[in-house]
Amino acid sequence: MNQMKKILFICIHNTARSVMAEALFNSMAKEWGAESAGMEESDRVDTVVKRLLAEKGLRAKEEPRTIDEVNLDEFDLV
Repeated sequence: MNQMKKILFICIHNTARSVMAEALFNSMAKEWGAESAGMEESDRVDTVVKRLLAEKGLRAKEEPRTIDEVNLDEFDLV
């Protein structure tokens, strides 16, 4: 059985662009799974991003995280 490949989207705060990339990628990809992280800490995902994704039937992650919270070795593409 093939293991799903993983991609990590990174932006500065993990509050907008990388969150949208993760949600959109996961809605379209069949053999890949996406996650996201930021270079710097932030306290919340942008509410506009949550609303825009919800309008498309997608869900934004609940909490931003930094790359320090991620094991980069788990990803096939960063």
